[in-house]
Amino acid sequence: MSNYSDKLKDPRWQKKRLEIMQRDDWSCGICLDDSKTLNVHHKMYNSNLEPWEYPNEMLITLCDECHQREKGREKTEAELIYNLRKIFSHDAIKMINIGFRDIKLYQLPDLVADAIRYSLVNEDIQKLLLSMAFSDENLPSTMRDVEYHITNLLCQYSEEGKYAQ
Repeated sequence: MSNYSDKLKDPRWQKKRLEIMQRDDWSCGICLDDSKTLNVHHKMYNSNLEPWEYPNEMLITLCDECHQREKGREKTEAELIYNLRKIFSHDAIKMINIGFRDIKLYQLPDLVADAIRYSLVNEDIQKLLLSMAFSDENLPSTMRDVEYHITNLLCQYSEEGKYAQ
């Protein structure tokens, strides 16, 4: 099979597609609608893999509308990477990445994203989050201090066997 549309007709993809839709309760993973036409979306593409070879966590059921929006995300992702590089050091980005790698969402992703956005633009929320992570007398005054304290906390946590990089 030479082109992508032919690969999507392959029985191995059709089987995988149905497994993912069943896992997602036959509803869109973004808007939760279960009455629209559904697609299985690859969250990221790897030219070395056939469509059915992707791990399940890289696939999500989406309605047509959400699927179209997801196809246009590259520009937004490039802006996010630019802003991360502009603001944070490599070590800080590494810590953020570890948080996203290990994330366990207790609410819908859009609600979590909105909470993160709000915390990034609201000084009072940032102070509250810092006070939750540090005692008042040890409250860091610079970003370097924050990175240092968080790195030390993570190392301590790792030594206790609760955190692994």
